[in-house]
Amino acid sequence: MDSKKKNLTVCILFGLLLAVAFLACLFLPKEATSDSERRKLAAMPAFTLDTVLSGRFMSGFETYTQDHFPFRDQFRTLKALSATGLFHRQDNNGIYVSDGFAAAVEYPLNESSLDRAAGRFQYLYDKYLNGSNRVFLSVIPDKNCFLARESGHLSMDYAQLESLMAQKVGFADYISISDLLERDDYYRTDTHWRQERITDVAGRVGPGPVRDRAAGPGHGGHLDSKLRRVCVGAGLLRRLLRTIGPPLGPRVHPLSHQRCHPGLHGV
Repeated sequence: MDSKKKNLTVCILFGLLLAVAFLACLFLPKEATSDSERRKLAAMPAFTLDTVLSGRFMSGFETYTQDHFPFRDQFRTLKALSATGLFHRQDNNGIYVSDGFAAAVEYPLNESSLDRAAGRFQYLYDKYLNGSNRVFLSVIPDKNCFLARESGHLSMDYAQLESLMAQKVGFADYISISDLLERDDYYRTDTHWRQERITDVAGRVGPGPVRDRAAGPGHGGHLDSKLRRVCVGAGLLRRLLRTIGPPLGPRVHPLSHQRCHPGLHGV
C-alpha cells in the first residue's frame, strides 16, 4: 500500500472512530448516578443566552460529557489496572489495595485542617454548651493507620494527630480508642467501621455495659442505644458544621475519607 492510500485509510478510520463516539454520546442511555463513585453524575446544562455568554454552558457541558462518556467505568478500570499492574504504581489516585482492603494514602499530616476542626468545635461549645456539660472527644483513625506499614505506603503519625487534637480542643476530655481498633474492624472497601466489631470501643466511650444483640438475617449485629447515641451525635455534629461554615476539607471520594473522624459528644 502506497503512502497516499495509507494516509487516507488512517483518516477514514479516525473519522469513523470520532463519528461512532459522537453517536454513542448522543444516543446511549445516560445514568443519573455512578454506583462505583457513589455520586450523582452531571446533568445536561440549560442552553440559554445567559449561560452561553457567561461560559456556564460550556463548562457545564464539558463536565457532562466527561461524566457520560461511553464505557467510562470500563476505561477507568483499565486505567487503574494498568497503573498498578503494568506500571507498578503503589496507588491509583491515592487509593491502594492491600490484602483485600482498599484504603487511602494519608500523608502528610495537615495541621491547618485540625485547626479548622478545632475552631468549629470551639464554636459549637461556646454557642450551645457551657461548663456544666461534660464533653468528650475521640479521633477514629483511618484504615490506612493499620495497613500502611505492612504494605509499604506512606502514613501520617496518628499518635501526633491525636495529641494535637487533644491540645487544640482543651474543653473536651480526650478518649483514645486507637488501641482497641485493628484492620478487620473496618469494611474492606469502605472507610467506615463495622458496628458488630466495636463493642469494646462502645464500652470505653459510653457508660455502663453494652449489649450486643443479633439482628435479623442479612443485617448483621447491632448495638444498644448507647452506641447509637454516639453515632447520632456524630451525625448531628456533621450537620451543624455544614450549617455554620464551609467543609473541613476538600470533597473526596467515599473510599478516601486528613480522614480522621473526630466526634464531639456532650453528656
